[in-house]
Amino acid sequence: MGDEGVRIIALLLVIGGPVVLAIILLMNRHNLARQKYDKINQALESGRSPEEVERMIAIME
Repeated sequence: MGDEGVRIIALLLVIGGPVVLAIILLMNRHNLARQKYDKINQALESGRSPEEVERMIAIME
């Protein structure tokens, strides 16, 4: 299993590595969008005007 094991591990890393990286990036993007939504929601609930919220969004981006 020496040579075959190395081939299997290499194949798993070549295929699995980018998949894991893509999943991590998508999760990070989702978490950032959720945090942005939560901040906007908190600002609206605290009584800020829509214009103020729009300025906050522009600053965050």
